Amino acid sequence: MRTRAVRVVAPAKVNLFLAVEGRRPDGWHAVETVYQAIDLADKIEFRPRPSGIHLVSDWEGLPTGEGNLCWQAAALLQEKSGTERGVEIRLHKRIPPGAGLGGGSSDAAATLKALNRLWGLGLSAEELQKCAASLGADVAFFLQGGTALGRSRGEAVSSLPTPQLWFVLAWPRMGLSTAAVYQEWDEQPCRESGSLREMLEALESKDTGKIASCMRNDLERAAARLCPVCADLKKELLEEGCPGALVCGSGSAVFGIARDSQQARETAVSLSESRGVWTAVTKTVSAGERNDPICCW
Repeated sequence: MRTRAVRVVAPAKVNLFLAVEGRRPDGWHAVETVYQAIDLADKIEFRPRPSGIHLVSDWEGLPTGEGNLCWQAAALLQEKSGTERGVEIRLHKRIPPGAGLGGGSSDAAATLKALNRLWGLGLSAEELQKCAASLGADVAFFLQGGTALGRSRGEAVSSLPTPQLWFVLAWPRMGLSTAAVYQEWDEQPCRESGSLREMLEALESKDTGKIASCMRNDLERAAARLCPVCADLKKELLEEGCPGALVCGSGSAVFGIARDSQQARETAVSLSESRGVWTAVTKTVSAGERNDPICCW
């Protein structure tokens, strides 16, 4: 029986660790990072069309053509497979764009998996990974999900144990360009303290305090120079009692590790009321849970 529709959830991520090693000859930056999928997620529905790619979104101002990673992923699969089939994509956004939470990359990974099924392409996991790497460094992680170590540009991923953590997210309702943040880092390179080995050991222990103390983001100062409120939000999260706080990837969102779900909720309400920022309470999800990796039904 022909598949009539595929619906997916596409989770966000935070980077518990992000060390920038410098610019590579190909123009990309070499990084070592620890990705963590969280249960904040977009929802996407895919329905077959005779031809073409038609994308609609409920997030005002979001590109719905070639500038959207979902659209690019669908076009890439058409090109790679030679299929003439089309698709209608309905994107229900919950992950703020330009926040460093990986929403666009997660949507692209969801699209690769969903259309491989909807169009009956039969592409292997290795073939999908190659497609993902060509779309962006984070897309390959979202094909796997859970907790993972990313090397090279971030696209070379390997699984890590998933800790049980609660987070408070705070987004100042403005986006940052990843390219602009890396350019700012190039102009004033900064490497924070904290080693990857220590973070990996903390993850093995699954101790919240140890994980919080080992967090690192070399892009944090560059993001804060472009969006000073990032530094303010981090300070407030720590003052609210979070054991650790960090800018999400290249920003502009900031996350704090909470001691438990109650503290996470109280902190989110406090920040929302005092700063007027978008906030969310979220937790880690491991590979294979309903929100991560991509769930089809």
